[in-house]
Amino acid sequence: MIDGTTLSTSPLVYGALSTVSSRVSLFTKTFNLRLLLCVAFAGPVGYVGYISAVAVHEVLGHGAAAWVLGGTFGGFALMPDGMGSATAEAEGHQNLVLAAGVLAGTGFGIALLLLARWVTHPLAKMVCLLFAFSSLEDATPYAFWNSAFPRPPGDFGRILLDLQSAELRWSLVVGSGVAYVATTIGCNIAIFRCFESLLGRLTRIQAIMLAWVFFGFVGGVAWFGFDWNLLIQDVGRVPQYVGASLQFAIAPLLVATRKRELVAVSVSNRCWAGSIASAWLVAGSLVVVLQSWLRHGVSWTGE
Repeated sequence: MIDGTTLSTSPLVYGALSTVSSRVSLFTKTFNLRLLLCVAFAGPVGYVGYISAVAVHEVLGHGAAAWVLGGTFGGFALMPDGMGSATAEAEGHQNLVLAAGVLAGTGFGIALLLLARWVTHPLAKMVCLLFAFSSLEDATPYAFWNSAFPRPPGDFGRILLDLQSAELRWSLVVGSGVAYVATTIGCNIAIFRCFESLLGRLTRIQAIMLAWVFFGFVGGVAWFGFDWNLLIQDVGRVPQYVGASLQFAIAPLLVATRKRELVAVSVSNRCWAGSIASAWLVAGSLVVVLQSWLRHGVSWTGE
């Protein structure tokens, strides 16, 4: 009797296991495909956002401030690695012109975060979040590190060397340090949730892999793509190591703060293809413009 029962139920058991296995395989393949699409889209968008943040800092920050304060804005330059400069002066108000770069970047990033709350299309939301993250990460760490190490040619280093105020220096260190950590955590959580809505409800293992590999490892390595010694004389690699460590520290927080009720969104294949192609076209065109024109500087003063 026992043997007969075993023989009669074995096909049902094997059939159920086969069904579960096929569904798991399909779910994994779907996850891998969607993750590949997300990365293919986020990569070029992130780079464009990175360069745009520098443009906001130099043009809408230093340049616009100099013009508003009655000074001169002679031009600017943008490098493919994210370095930038502006020829902007306002006699008697130069410290305000110097501070305006970080203020413009911070304001632009906050405005994009607010916009992302109202945007409904998931890919448009991701663009807003990546641009916001780039702008805030261009502003708050810069203010923090250049206040902690007040050395030229950084903007805040020049301000602090001019004013010689210990109270101002430590106020900037504390304030910008808190803003740096808060914006980094907040933006990572928002972008992670945007990814998860596009990927569908993830298993805990998949969420951990996404958090540690993409946000932790890739986000940490990205910090080494820029030489902070160009902004702060002889600062070494301290900003890179701290920034990378912060990204790794955020990874478990991303998993712990996942939403229990996630609304998965669907994006058509045509929308994915068009969005990814457009993102790479814009990023590629931007690199060409940077290499052939903007890296040499744009000037309208004839100098």
